[in-house]
Amino acid sequence: MTAPTLAGIVSEVLSIPESDLDTSFFGLGGDSASAINVVRRLRRHAGIDMDPMDLLTCDSVAVLSDSLLGRVDPGENPPTST
Repeated sequence: MTAPTLAGIVSEVLSIPESDLDTSFFGLGGDSASAINVVRRLRRHAGIDMDPMDLLTCDSVAVLSDSLLGRVDPGENPPTST
């Protein structure tokens, strides 16, 4: 999960034009209900399983993105042949 992709999901859920990667979820206007919506979208669209508390306690969207690396379901991004 790249930080810009996560920022896009956060922006959509919070109905804000753009989210700053260095701002916390709460700083962007998020709350526990919107955190659950972000987690649902991550699970549905990216196969990422995380707890809403991860989103609520993270220092920034960029830090959260870094922490999500490796949590993607291997079946979601199969290797491409060249």
